[in-house]
Amino acid sequence: MYWMWRFDRTDDPVPLDNFWGKSEDQAVSDLQRANNPQAGQPEGTSDTELLVDPYFPKTITTVLDPLKGNAPHVGGRNRLFLDLHAKFLRDRRLD
Repeated sequence: MYWMWRFDRTDDPVPLDNFWGKSEDQAVSDLQRANNPQAGQPEGTSDTELLVDPYFPKTITTVLDPLKGNAPHVGGRNRLFLDLHAKFLRDRRLD
């Protein structure tokens, strides 16, 4: 299962860090202006994340004990970007 973010709400007005109903260029531009530390400052669609494998932090009390600190893959997470390329990226929390 994948977690999808910034594309899930139809709020009016649409928040800067949400992709709902936006063109690719507008999504990137708004994400840059949002200055969201989790998203960073993407330079274009190849830097803009759409989907990422889940990660279950050890620090969240509502996460079930068997899931804490885990993800579907050892050492990293799969990510799908706005330009539709996918990439496995290392995640130090999963080493």
